[in-house]
Amino acid sequence: MRRGTVILVVLGLWLSFVPQAFSAKKKVVERIIPRVSVEGVQILAKQAQETLNQKSWTVNVLLQGQKRAKGFTDVLTFSGKSMVSQYLSSKGFGGSQYSLRIEPDKAAVFETVQRDAGDNIAMWRGELRGERLSGTLTIRYKDTGAVEVYSFSTISAEAQVMVP
Repeated sequence: MRRGTVILVVLGLWLSFVPQAFSAKKKVVERIIPRVSVEGVQILAKQAQETLNQKSWTVNVLLQGQKRAKGFTDVLTFSGKSMVSQYLSSKGFGGSQYSLRIEPDKAAVFETVQRDAGDNIAMWRGELRGERLSGTLTIRYKDTGAVEVYSFSTISAEAQVMVP
């Protein structure tokens, strides 16, 4: 009888703590990735687009996988849902429409593909976090099949040029 009582008490205590442990884990996950409503995502997307359109973004673009830093400085200009790279425009790449989405961590992600007359392709994928823009640029050359992958990031908030 005594053994049965001890087992029931231990089992009762275990059952009372287990659900609390699982709910505590759920709260931790919700703090890490808060849920955003559809309306909240739309508001964040509108704010991100306004932030992108407010200025020309000066970025350092560096070729990945090189022992010596090889790259260039570029100016990215967003207008409406279009993006133009000043450097790539000088190389024959036109501006293009970009897509924008909001990630669960509230980062705004844009993606776009630009082409030149020789069917070379430049693919941009960037993240906007506050006033910082960073991401990757992948250029694929049709004639050689070569692929160059670059990383880019804003130089500094002070270096940004405001669009009138």
